[in-house]
Amino acid sequence: MNKKSWNIASFYLATITIPIFTTLPTFAFTINSEKVSNITAKDINKPFTIRFDGKVEEQDIFGLSSEANLQLTRFTTSPQKTTAVFDVILKNTSSNGIKSRVSVFGFNTDTNIKNAYSQGLFSTAVLDGSLPNHLGYADVCFNSGGNTRNCKYSSGGISNEHSELFSLEIIFDSEVAELELADFIVRYQGIQGLGGNKKGRGFGMTTEIPEPNTNTALALLTVGSLGWLAKKSKQ
Repeated sequence: MNKKSWNIASFYLATITIPIFTTLPTFAFTINSEKVSNITAKDINKPFTIRFDGKVEEQDIFGLSSEANLQLTRFTTSPQKTTAVFDVILKNTSSNGIKSRVSVFGFNTDTNIKNAYSQGLFSTAVLDGSLPNHLGYADVCFNSGGNTRNCKYSSGGISNEHSELFSLEIIFDSEVAELELADFIVRYQGIQGLGGNKKGRGFGMTTEIPEPNTNTALALLTVGSLGWLAKKSKQ
């Protein structure tokens, strides 16, 4: 994977947490402040959560936040091809008088991606998409506005207190024994509540891991998947 010249100060604070469920097998993957590593087929149906805070023009914005719950649903590998599929529930948790639209979600991997696809609201995938303000590139990002050129903007997205489920698929043209996802990002657009008529845009990036908790990430993913299946059955 090509190194990314990311300016961390220009990203939003974010945290990764992994909920603990005593009925689940031991997780095969490992986490630190910036990545989830050693993802294999043993991690199918095991969730992890990324929480993002926000910044606009280098200033921390209290109340600007979002959350992504990911769950691996398929991991197949061969000498010529590896495919990983995740269900993602992306939620806009902005509060404290801040309104925003979460318009892009993306990350880096430790192996070059050949193709990426998505179903649901964030149905447009972009490979090696450029970020604004000379922040570098994301290996892959997903948006809902049909922007296939970069990870800078989208005409769609998720407003306050709303969440959306989408399924993303990433394909590699070689055998990948263990997958690593890193540098998770979100894009905020149409940020309001900054004072006056000012509006802003911003990004998010992981920086630390809080204490493990027993929040209902798995339940959220299960409910979301049932909702997705219901939508598909009506089509």
